[in-house]
Amino acid sequence: MKLETFFEHFDLLTDAPNAAAKLREIILQLAVQGKLERQNIKDESISVLINQIEARKKEITKLKGIKEIKVAPVDSSFKPPFEIPSHWRWTRLGEISQKLGAGSTPLGGRNVYTESGIKFLRSQNVWNDGLRLASVAYISPKIHQKMSGTSIEPGDILLNITGASIGRSAIVPEAFDEANVSQHVSIIRLVDKSIRHYVHLCIISSLIQTKIAEVQVGISREGLSMTRLKDFPLPLPPLAEQKRIVEKVDRLLVFCDAIDKHQQQRQQNLLTINDTALAQLLAAPTPDDFQHHWQGLCNNFDLLYSTPETIPKLRQAILQLGFSGKLTKPESGDDEVNELFENIKSARSKLLKETRFRDPQNLKGEIQDEELIFEIPKYWVWSRIGHIFLISSGTTPNRLNHSYFENGTEYWVKTTDLNNDLVLSCEEKITKQAVIDCNLKYYPPGTVCVALYGGAGTIGKSGLLGIETTINQSVCGIYPNQHVEPKYLHLYLKLIRPLWMNFAASLRKAPNINAGVVNNMIFPLPPLAEQKRIVAKVDSLLSLCDALEAKLKAVRDSSATLMDIAARQIVMTEGA
Repeated sequence: MKLETFFEHFDLLTDAPNAAAKLREIILQLAVQGKLERQNIKDESISVLINQIEARKKEITKLKGIKEIKVAPVDSSFKPPFEIPSHWRWTRLGEISQKLGAGSTPLGGRNVYTESGIKFLRSQNVWNDGLRLASVAYISPKIHQKMSGTSIEPGDILLNITGASIGRSAIVPEAFDEANVSQHVSIIRLVDKSIRHYVHLCIISSLIQTKIAEVQVGISREGLSMTRLKDFPLPLPPLAEQKRIVEKVDRLLVFCDAIDKHQQQRQQNLLTINDTALAQLLAAPTPDDFQHHWQGLCNNFDLLYSTPETIPKLRQAILQLGFSGKLTKPESGDDEVNELFENIKSARSKLLKETRFRDPQNLKGEIQDEELIFEIPKYWVWSRIGHIFLISSGTTPNRLNHSYFENGTEYWVKTTDLNNDLVLSCEEKITKQAVIDCNLKYYPPGTVCVALYGGAGTIGKSGLLGIETTINQSVCGIYPNQHVEPKYLHLYLKLIRPLWMNFAASLRKAPNINAGVVNNMIFPLPPLAEQKRIVAKVDSLLSLCDALEAKLKAVRDSSATLMDIAARQIVMTEGA
């Protein structure tokens, strides 16, 4: 496949999530392999450029009294990473540079930053498409003079050499005034600055980026040393060909940016339309309005739900519709909710006497209007979870006592065991002795557990127990009540999971919730038979969501695979 053919049919591959990024990678790879531009026999030989650089380097070294950068020779022992045109030459970065050096941090660090003065560039300012100065720091002229070795010049190439942004690189613009760089940024000052745009193109290509990634050793995040950087191999074409390559790459990357912008805008438009459709559905004031918006959603379903990103909000909408009573209707034979609520209180009181639970002391009374999350049918009632269920968090036995954990036989559920689904096992067990000594409770199948600790990614995670188990101190167990369908409670907790963080953030510095918060959470209570109908309906619709999401992800994966295949074909055949 030729590059021109690829562009002609690129719209067939734009469903791939990495389409524009993959295209940028292809363009840069073709450029540094000499497959993007043809040779012009009128161009000066590469030897002319190499000789000019060598002569200029000696002149600079003598004039400035600086030490020449020594590099490994490109001789018969050199193994090139890939083939390049015969009229090109392999060189090393240190061979064409007069300066390769990392910056430094001024004594005192952030404390010496000023509101104005000399710019101090850090890794967050260096991006492949140029310097971004919105968050630039400043240092005083006095500190600037002390750090003269880290000053930059127009035409320098900056390269991030540590951290998550390692490998990002930018060219200092011609009109740039002055600045210093931090220890996380290196300065590459070329002997001949006229080749800076091509060299920068090489640096951000996969050729150099792969070598940079190799230095990230384990958790130490070693970073890139100047010793390694100077020996990086670069494929060097004649100067005139470099300029043609850079011009063509610039044109093609503009095309990539347009593709990226189009994809992002299309995705945002889709999400906006989806949000609007769901908001209208959820806010429908009458059954007729609800039916109208429901029909509109069904008629445009293929448009609204054509990417995996739209499915999570659809799931939440289905849950909210279910717990708003909009997916089911009352049927003859349903119990009266008031009678059900009395039976619930009676069952709860009986359990309180039979078990080792304590009646909560901080349980609030009447529910206030501002607490209501959404409207429910008039024949339902709002209650608090603690008015219906018995609740308690667990305990963690002392881990220094090995007899509590070695050869454990008793299930002991932790937050890591909660996966918002049915819990049938746990990763750790404790001994019977630990249960006795630590006064742990057993929770039966049908108990719903909620994660209390662990930050935004964990708080509110839930699980419906399918086993009898104990729980640790970071988990709250909601003991089952025979008059409430356990899965109805569990589905409701999935719906309200985002709300837990509102309470967590207000309780303490490290966001956590406690059993008191769970006790006071409001809970919509319909007749028991209707609870079961809601569970059946919601389960059915969520299963459809799962199937649709899997299908959309498979389509996207196929697009990504096609993109990779097309990319490999281009790299293999272009210029051959």
